[in-house]
Amino acid sequence: MAQNLSLDAAWEKQISPQDRNLVETTFAETKAALYDLNEYTYLRHDVNHDQALLVLVLVHNWSEIPKKTTDETLVCLNEKQEEVARHSFSFPFQLSAKTSTPWTLIFPKGTYQHDLKKQQNLVVHSVSRDYESN
Repeated sequence: MAQNLSLDAAWEKQISPQDRNLVETTFAETKAALYDLNEYTYLRHDVNHDQALLVLVLVHNWSEIPKKTTDETLVCLNEKQEEVARHSFSFPFQLSAKTSTPWTLIFPKGTYQHDLKKQQNLVVHSVSRDYESN
């Protein structure tokens, strides 16, 4: 069974052509790199009007069974592997088997470093799964 890309109906309506291209291109690249089965692939980030950090990621379920994410602590690391954001997330969906979907992680003000550079790439990890085991 091959990995599939799925966009929520709300995403289908609101995603910009640039973000759709970014999602589809990154998914194709990620799907081809079977040696790297991270659960989160960073796409881009921004800060909104409420000073929350918005991190656009692809969420992957590489397994053969559906996955529900509840109270999972995620961290963002910068290029120096320094933690720059941490927050707990519960997704309002169950991710089907062998499926990837774009999602925006919202790190409220106070849960991330405010000097984060716009052009800086981040890595997103689950504290309970991959970050603490490294």
